Amino acid sequence: MSVLKDLKELVDRQLISEQQADAITLYYKTKKTEQPNKLQLILGSLGAVFVGLAIILILAHNWDQFSQFTRVFIGFIPLALAQLFLLFVLLKKQNSALWKETSGILLFFSFAASVFITSQIYNITDPNGYFYLSWVALSIPFLYLLSSTALAILCIVVTTFYMFNYGFNKDLSVEVLYYLLILTSIIPYYLSVLKKSPYSNTASWLHWVIAISFFLSMFTLGANAASTMAFTLMALSTLYYNIGNLAFFNDKSAGVNPYRFIGQAGIVIILFVTSYWGYWDNISDDWSKNNLILSYTFLSGCVFAIVALIFYFRNTKFKPIHLLHFELILLPFTLIFIFHTGLSALLVNLLTIILGVVILLRGIREDRFVLINFGLIIISVLILIRFFESNLSFLFRGIAFAVIGLIFFLVNFVLTKHKKKNEL
Repeated sequence: MSVLKDLKELVDRQLISEQQADAITLYYKTKKTEQPNKLQLILGSLGAVFVGLAIILILAHNWDQFSQFTRVFIGFIPLALAQLFLLFVLLKKQNSALWKETSGILLFFSFAASVFITSQIYNITDPNGYFYLSWVALSIPFLYLLSSTALAILCIVVTTFYMFNYGFNKDLSVEVLYYLLILTSIIPYYLSVLKKSPYSNTASWLHWVIAISFFLSMFTLGANAASTMAFTLMALSTLYYNIGNLAFFNDKSAGVNPYRFIGQAGIVIILFVTSYWGYWDNISDDWSKNNLILSYTFLSGCVFAIVALIFYFRNTKFKPIHLLHFELILLPFTLIFIFHTGLSALLVNLLTIILGVVILLRGIREDRFVLINFGLIIISVLILIRFFESNLSFLFRGIAFAVIGLIFFLVNFVLTKHKKKNEL
């Protein structure tokens, strides 16, 4: 490491003492020892995944030839071996992240093998997906015992899969409560990782998996209030964006701050979707049939909106312009949504254009090409959507695409030239 190489020179020049040099050397050696080899950790985890899958496939080969007792015995062999391996890791490899992650993954798949093989032997049906819940519930205690991020991610993925298979379009069903219970049981581990190593790859993976899982789970709600999903997802996106604006995520890239990225993308996509006239025609029909404003979907959106406002006012000084930006754009959208009229689509189009212009002007003011192009993309995509929705000829559409492309090129060319001129 370059810092350690320069220590002798720094001591010779009397910039630091020998005691300080020894302390710095000890710090970096300790840090290097504590951090696992990332490549080994990834390869070891992948190896454990493939071994776990191989166990299931090998047992499935010629399965019908075994007696019932033999099947039950074989079904618990992977679990027994995984637990023996876990005991070895706890006794001999307690400080190795690679061994702990590997044992956690093997144990996770051994639970699946035992549960599903036993159910197959005794022809136990599972119309409600309780096997998946049992699988995850058995794995969660070992998540804390091993401090295994891979095990946490697998539990979240399987639980999200369970939601999409058994809780889709059931409003506030028992499946939703099971999902929230399991996710809540994993949150303490998530918080402990943020406390110990807030900017590590481990924390980043957990950010992404939890954020995506919870966002996707919202799609499974709304059996009787599908038309309110736009409001609910807009509220959740605004909440995500304001979480991403917390001091904890300051100046962090999208890789470490998925909440801000997903929040921005969600807000823009929902605005695009609700810019269609047909959406508001459907919501008007549903509104007359059902009291959607009292549905669990809409009430969930209200909760997300309130929490988003709490995060906003705790971390940001209010500015009216925020009503037309990502921080608080939910508020004008909510007014359009609740008091929807024949002009709602037009108002959403106007709101989307204003958002694009605000981002564009902010990018010009701060000299940030990313914001400038993001603002141009929002305006351009909205225009293109309206072109596809209209009955204009292909020639006219082609000319419009060319004009938009030239605008992108010219704006970036002028700004690049201006930036180089200021640097000289």
